[in-house]
Amino acid sequence: QFDGTDPETVARISTALRNGEPVRTEILNRSRSGEAYWISKDIQPLHDPQGELEGFVAVQTDITALKNSHQKALQLRIAAIEASIDGIAISDRSGQYIYMNAAHREMFGIDPNAEIQTIRWTDITPADVAANFIEQEWPRMEADRRWRGKLKGIHRDGSILDLDVSL
Repeated sequence: QFDGTDPETVARISTALRNGEPVRTEILNRSRSGEAYWISKDIQPLHDPQGELEGFVAVQTDITALKNSHQKALQLRIAAIEASIDGIAISDRSGQYIYMNAAHREMFGIDPNAEIQTIRWTDITPADVAANFIEQEWPRMEADRRWRGKLKGIHRDGSILDLDVSL
């Protein structure tokens, strides 16, 4: 392990071992030559016939190629989202934004360097439209796990936007 190894993962492994519990995780390690690599680690406790802990058996599998493949696929998706001319955003369940692509920021006049974690979707939606959506459409969206329709938005300059929205 090295400074790039997640300390929470190391702590979780240590706690499981101290408690004689099994643990499965993925962890970043470094070889003696200094090269970082990922392993999938499965550690199972071994007990004697009386149930006393005798030790552990660990199976480690090098998953570096798999992790690299997943990372490349993720980077390609991020590049596609960022290149999109459609506004794409992600918010948490409370409606607070955690991500906006450049097109979404531009659509609403939000500075590329603005901290979006302080913005909620209701901040860029007329109050009556937001209230109606929450009352009329939100229950339907939760039941169907998706929603598509027309909404109004508010640009930072105060102008009203007509939007086709998919949630």
